[in-house]
Amino acid sequence: MANSWHVLLEGNVQRGPLTEEQVREMIASGQVAGGNYCWTDGLANWVPLADVAAFASACGVSFPPASPPVSGQTREGWETIKGTFDRGKRTALRTLKSAKLRMDLSSLRKNREKLCAALGAAVYMQQNDSTVSDSIKGLLDPIAQCDAEIADTERRIAEIESSG
Repeated sequence: MANSWHVLLEGNVQRGPLTEEQVREMIASGQVAGGNYCWTDGLANWVPLADVAAFASACGVSFPPASPPVSGQTREGWETIKGTFDRGKRTALRTLKSAKLRMDLSSLRKNREKLCAALGAAVYMQQNDSTVSDSIKGLLDPIAQCDAEIADTERRIAEIESSG
């Protein structure tokens, strides 16, 4: 038995069940057009009449021929697209890592500036003393540590940005 069709008319009024021939007659008489929706058993959703092979020509649409099988060229094209995407993804990850390290570097430099300012204030306060006090020595070690962390962070940024 042939499929029975249901067609949505103006105002979402449903008409059917109809035979294919009846639907074609409705198209020919102008009661429905290619943009009207139809449904039959086997379809998951309502679709435009023009998208159904059985009604496309009646709607003035030439239905496209079946797609050719996937060729080796198509597969190669897909691999090229996938490779491009993967390279872009790796570049984005490198950029994110570099940006985070640059933020860390900025924070380290600000911390170093504070330590140097504190050192300068301590030296100024003790400018008449002939020896360097423990408070000044206590600031020199964190500055040296900060310098080492800055150098390490700059090295890591350079490694990330040169990879690829």
